[in-house]
This record gives sequence, C-alpha cells and structure tokens, in this order.
Amino acid sequence: MNARAVELAARLGFALGAHVQSRSSFDRKHYRYPDLPHGYQITQQRSPIALGGSLDVFVDKKAVGGVGGADDGSKRRTLRVERLQLEMDTGKSSVASDGATTVDLNRAGSTLVEIVTAPDLRGAEEAASAAETFQRVVRFLGVGDANMEEGSMRVDVNVSHRTRDGAVVGERCEVKNLNSFRSIARAVAHERTRQIELLKRGTGVRRQTRSFDPATGATAVLRDKEALLDYRFAPEPDLPPVVIEPAALRAIEAAVPELPSSAAARLTRTRGLTPKLARTIASRGPWTVAYFDACFDAANARATRHGTDAPAADDVANWVTGVLVGAVKRAGVGARKGKGGSGGEPLRGLPESAGAARVGELLARVAASKSNGDSSVGTSAVGAGITARMAKSVLAAMVSGDSRPIPEIATELFGGDGEAADGGVGGDDGARVGEDGEALEATCAAAVASMPEQLAAYRGGRTRAMGSFVGEVMKRTKGRADPRRAAEIIKSLVDQ
Repeated sequence: MNARAVELAARLGFALGAHVQSRSSFDRKHYRYPDLPHGYQITQQRSPIALGGSLDVFVDKKAVGGVGGADDGSKRRTLRVERLQLEMDTGKSSVASDGATTVDLNRAGSTLVEIVTAPDLRGAEEAASAAETFQRVVRFLGVGDANMEEGSMRVDVNVSHRTRDGAVVGERCEVKNLNSFRSIARAVAHERTRQIELLKRGTGVRRQTRSFDPATGATAVLRDKEALLDYRFAPEPDLPPVVIEPAALRAIEAAVPELPSSAAARLTRTRGLTPKLARTIASRGPWTVAYFDACFDAANARATRHGTDAPAADDVANWVTGVLVGAVKRAGVGARKGKGGSGGEPLRGLPESAGAARVGELLARVAASKSNGDSSVGTSAVGAGITARMAKSVLAAMVSGDSRPIPEIATELFGGDGEAADGGVGGDDGARVGEDGEALEATCAAAVASMPEQLAAYRGGRTRAMGSFVGEVMKRTKGRADPRRAAEIIKSLVDQ
C-alpha cells in the first residue's frame, strides 16, 4: 500500500460522485486462495474507501431495442455504484491440457481498486458498454491505462433473471476475469440462454462462480458460490486504517477533471456540438477537451475582432479530432501511448507552433475565406483566401515546428499571386517532390545544409530542432511532402 494508490482511488471515487471516506480499514478474507502465496486476500469489506456514486452508460438503441436517451441513436442507463474498495490483487492460475495447474504470481500482492455496482444493467450490450465507459473514465482521470488485454482491468459479471414484474427468479451466477468487451457480451449472452433453459425445464439455477472460454463462447462452473460467511472476514492485523486528512481530501477533489459524460454534455450545451461529436472529443481525454475549448474560443475571438463568420463548432471538432490528429501522427510528434491513460492523447505533446490559439486562428481564416467565396491566396488582415485544402498543408508545417505567422507560411507554401486559386498546391516542383523519393531526399539534404546552427543544436542534444528541419522541407515543397517520411530522411542525415 502506498499513498499514491489511495489518492488515485479517492480521485476515482470523487469522479463517480461517491462519498470518499476520510477513514477506511482493511479486512482479511480467509477463503483459500491458491494463487496467493500466503493463502488469503486483503480487502475492505467493512469500511471501503468510497461508498455510493453512479455512472451514465450510453448504449446503441438498435443494440438494446430501447427508446429515449440522447438524440443521436443512443440509450442512457444510469448505473449505480455501491462501493469502491482497495484490495490485494491475486495471481493467475492456468490449467494445462494434461491437467497440471501453474500459477503466475507477477501481479499477486499489488494494489487494485474494485468497483461494485448495483444490478442496473439489462443484457449483454449494456454490460459491455458499461465496462467500456468505466475504461474511458479510468483513462480520462489518469488513474491507470485500463488495458484489458494486459490484465490491468478485468471484469466480473453477475447474471440473473427476473420476471416482467421485477421478481428475481433463480440465483445469480458470477463469471470471473473477463478481459475484453466482446468476451463480456458473449459471456452474458451465454449465461442468459443457459439460465433460461434451466428455468424452462423447472431446474433451479444454482449460485455459482463460473469461467468463460473465448474459444467456445461458453461458461463453465468453477465452484459453488460462497456465502458471505464462508469468507470468514476478520480485521487485518498487519495494516492500520487509512486516514486521509480533510485538507488532502479537498485537494484531491479539486483536482478531479469533469468526467467524459459531463464534458460531453457541456460541449453539447455550451458549444453546440452534436452529442456524437461531443462524446468523441470527451472520450479522448481531458487534454483534448481543453484543446478543443481553447481552439474554439480562439477562432470565435478572431472572427469577432475582424467581423467575419466564425467556424461552426462541429467543423472545429472535426479538424481537432481528424485533420490535426492525422497531421500529428504523420509528423511523428505528440504524446506516445503509455501507462497512466492520458499520456496516449496525441495532442498532449504538440509544439507551441501548433498550439490551440494558432490552430483556432487558422480555422477562423478558413471560415472567413469560405464566407467571402474567395479561394485565392491572400495575405489580408483577415487572411481571406486560405481554403480548407490549403489549411491542411499550413497545419502540417505548424505541427512540424513552423512558428511563423500563418499568412507568411501560406504565402511561402502557395505564393501570394493566386497561383493556387483552385485550392490545390501550386508549383510543379512541390508536386514532384511530393511524389518523387529522390527529389524529397535532395530537398531534405538541401534544407539541412542551409541550417548549420540548427544542425549543431540537434547534434548537441536539442532534439526538438528536428521540427525546424521538417518545417523547412514543408516550405520548400509547398506542403506536398510527407512530414513523417521527411523526418525519417532528415534523421538519417543529421545522425551521420
């Protein structure tokens, strides 16, 4: 146990609207655990770190046959959270074809947070959607990467049936350690069919713990489900209670970002985004939400100052989540996906030259050009003439580190005399370099040779100078070069 684990669990509790307790305690579960070296598990049965809360789950109406909810073809289900508890992770037992059992203890003893929810879900699709929603929340908060295939997020589902009037029939069965959304849906669907067949035959459904086989799509019994008494809970003698000071609790709560569902609702309400686009942005992470907000505000502020039309909110969203992300990936910049969830947001590591304010300005210029019906390459105060197609090349240069004023970039890429009036990229040399590998290599060599100071800085350890080289190549090729290919060629030159 460490302070960081407690902090992250509390953050998740606050985000779900739970009551995070200032004092929580641990219990020892004496049920036999063959995949833990000491044979028991430590959990929080009597006094967990958080109680209550809820989460909105959106499910495709066609998948669940529902009505109501959002206006984009989805149904909302509010899933109540009963408790969040810290506990010790177990190892993983595997049975070989010859019947021998092996135990992987790599994760045994590490801290995990278990979220226990109420029986509010109906069917396989809702269960899978709920797990996917929890994964987005965990990543959004930076609580963990929640990679199911790596075992850092696992799901247990409890399946039972009830009559139309709400009466529960049969016992619930728990399917353990599901590691993909598809497996969750398939396991629930199989249990639904299996239990209904038992009930139709008049055979009672026994309360069991079951496993799921992805190869067959079937569940199999592991053991009869234990009653609470069978676990023989007792206060954990080796761990003191967790006590979080009120000031620390307030600090944790204040640092919690809005959840994806809240962010999406706000973007729809205050920015005018469609619900689908709002959820797309919110699902990317807090950094992307903040970037969109700043970009949208900058575009509108510039349009207001110059008396031009502002870009539509949906247009800004499509540029941010589509064109910009694509340019980032091609240029090989931005944050890499890794531990901690939000580190995978590609816009997190953008250079200042492609900051939200500058991209917002670019989009405002595009909107001004569209409203004026002007497709020329102007350099007026409002920047009329930068079409959407041209803006993609300008954006690529900005992403690659070009921090010059936007009209200056556009003028150098396309010329200032209307030579690209059709919205394309002017100049035969630019087109040839965009298609000819040898020409691109020659252009990259010329760009590097023309920048001795940047070359010395790069070889001295300032690797960010790479963006300057790529930006120079983009200028020389009028935006037609592939930034990623240019970066590869330049790296081979400067590393010599």
